[in-house]
Order: sequence, then C-alpha cells, then structure tokens
Amino acid sequence: MLGRARASYLSAAPNRKDGGVSTWFSDELEAMLGVRVGSGYTDYGFPTGNGYFIGVNYRELLGARFVGAVIGYSIDMGTPRSKRRYSSCDDCD
Repeated sequence: MLGRARASYLSAAPNRKDGGVSTWFSDELEAMLGVRVGSGYTDYGFPTGNGYFIGVNYRELLGARFVGAVIGYSIDMGTPRSKRRYSSCDDCD
C-alpha cells in the first residue's frame, strides 16, 4: 500500500480562501493512495522492495479540483531491524 498527502497554508494569499475541501485546514491539498504489485527481499541485510503501482490522486489548488489515476514504478529501501531482546531470560531465545 502506498500513500502520501500534502497540505499547504499560505498566509499571504487572501484570494485562496474560497476553495473547497481544503478551506477547513489549508489553502492547497494533495493526496494519493495506491497499491503496489511487486516483490520484497532482504539482500545485504536490509529490507528492499520494488514494483509497479496503480493509484488514485486528488488535488485542489486555487479552487480547482482534480481527481485522476496514477501508474508508476516504486522502489523502497529501509534500514536493518535491530535485534532487541524482549526477554530477560538469555536461554529462552
């Protein structure tokens, strides 16, 4: 699952106060929600994944609203998980 959002408040732009959904908390609003079809692996000790995705995008800028479809290719990478010991018993793990 992929998602992102952005909300901008512009204090010096009084002409943007008549927008739609975004007037409740910001002057501009953008959001995207998608699903990735791909693979994940842990080569070299850290989690990595990649694949194509499809999603829906919503954007509101200067009072104009836009809803559209998004397709793309996603690559992500993370840091290795720490090996914490949650048990106080050394012989239990």
